[in-house]
Formats: sequence, structure tokens, C-alpha cells
Amino acid sequence: MANGNGSIRKPNMYHPLIITTIEGTLNNYDRNKSLHAHIALGNILTPTSNIQTEQQLHTAIQDAWLATYDGVNDIHIQEMTDERWITYITKEIYDGNKECIDWQNCHIPYAALTN
Repeated sequence: MANGNGSIRKPNMYHPLIITTIEGTLNNYDRNKSLHAHIALGNILTPTSNIQTEQQLHTAIQDAWLATYDGVNDIHIQEMTDERWITYITKEIYDGNKECIDWQNCHIPYAALTN
């Protein structure tokens, strides 16, 4: 758990921010593109987090992904430096795929909206 018991006791403050998109579900523009996810994470590397470094975060994500049936060792993690990342991960909306945002796996803590 990224933020220990805090994410259970106060999920609106300590739960990680997660925005997930699934790309390639309506792939009619690139025959070489495979189904894949883009995930924006926030509120992860905090003072109370069990994960303290980017390497620990990468290892945790890689271990979880490789434990799945479809998991392959093709994971790219980079720091989001500006709003262009959100535009990039939602680009399929502009190509007509309004369902690319995986709302069931998104979580935006209330604290993220008030800061």
C-alpha cells in the first residue's frame, strides 16, 4: 500500500491519484499498435508512503504487471512535468474513442481537487 493505513482511514486525503486510459480498443488507425494502458499517478512518493523512491515505484508496478496473464516487460515510467501528459493519454478521445478513459480504475482524492 503506497500510503500505509492513511489511505484506508482517510482515503480522500491519502489515497493515490489514479487516472487510467486504455488505448487501442478501437484501433482503426495503426495496425501495429497493441492494446495498452496509460496511467497517471499522484500522491505516491509522500513522507508517509511505503514507497519512497522512483525505483521502488517502478519495481512495485513491474512486479504487479508481470504477475498478470498479459504482463510483458515493457513498462515506461516518467515524471509528469506538465499537463501535456494528460493530453497525450487522452488522445484517442480526439480520434473518436470516447470510452478510452477507464473510469472504473480512476480515483481522484478530494484533497487533489482542493489544492
